[in-house]
Amino acid sequence: AGKLTSRDSWWMVAGFGVAFAILLVFMFPYGAADIFDYIIHARVSTEYGANPYFTVFKNFPGDPFYTYAYWKTSPTPYGPLWEIFSALASRLAGDGFFANIIAFKALNGAFYLGSLALVAVILRRHAPQRALAGTLLFAWNPMLLYETFGNGHNDILMVFFLLLAAWAIARGWFALGVVAITAGALSKYVPVLLLPAAGLIALRELPNWKARLRFILVGAAGSLLLAAVSFAPYWQGMETLTVLQRSTLYTSSLPSLIYFAITGGAASPPLSAILTRIFAILTALFALAMGWRAWKDRAWTSFAASGTLVLLFYNLVANTWSHVWYSMWSLGLAVLLPVG
Repeated sequence: AGKLTSRDSWWMVAGFGVAFAILLVFMFPYGAADIFDYIIHARVSTEYGANPYFTVFKNFPGDPFYTYAYWKTSPTPYGPLWEIFSALASRLAGDGFFANIIAFKALNGAFYLGSLALVAVILRRHAPQRALAGTLLFAWNPMLLYETFGNGHNDILMVFFLLLAAWAIARGWFALGVVAITAGALSKYVPVLLLPAAGLIALRELPNWKARLRFILVGAAGSLLLAAVSFAPYWQGMETLTVLQRSTLYTSSLPSLIYFAITGGAASPPLSAILTRIFAILTALFALAMGWRAWKDRAWTSFAASGTLVLLFYNLVANTWSHVWYSMWSLGLAVLLPVG
């Protein structure tokens, strides 16, 4: 792929990527139960008229998806923008079992195609010599395909908005880049860690303080408006941020290794709270350090490079409930970077 530039080679990369995706759409999501949790959270609002941030699925034992759900006693941990998209998919699918699985995988598929297009557009404009190879790394990536279309994970939504931010920032549309990061954070909250890098790149590139002030005002206003519109159907105070409840969920991760090494396998809420704060502070400091790195790096890849490192740090060091498919978060930005 590093040696080819013909139109046929581009059709091969895109066409086979879509073909792999279509095959995996029909795979039962046996590797994780998350797609059923997406479905039940959406049905809480679409079928029962309740707020998925406060009403748990355990209240609806007669629902046809009840036996498939894993997190029956937990509210949705995802951002409101995802809940809006998933409610749309749920309404289209109705009560059908296969219809819902296909609808939610198709929703992921729309953002996969959008992400694929953004990777191609960004690289063709800024690094044409490695555009096809970078696009192939994304389009044919086994982890991304298997988790997005096989297991139906919604992480591709966040990846799309991060790529949209990278595209906007590389074009010099910094306020749009900040709004795109906000959209990603309204799907899954992690992209908020990339705001320091985006903001400092904008302040570095804009010619004067008038332009910088306009960027700050437009970016902040656009992000706040998007957040207000997204949260409007669900907001009932800070308790709506249910993702904070998972900060004490210790699974396969470095923090869990430390946690269980200290406790000997027993539960310790005070230690959990302390470790959560420590790793949150470490993550914030690292995000600021990578923002400074982006400020000093004048290459067009400065946002992608800093963002990749922030997401890798969070997953490998600070995330208390890490999962295999979270690796796709950094993949979207990593394929924009040169080898090495």
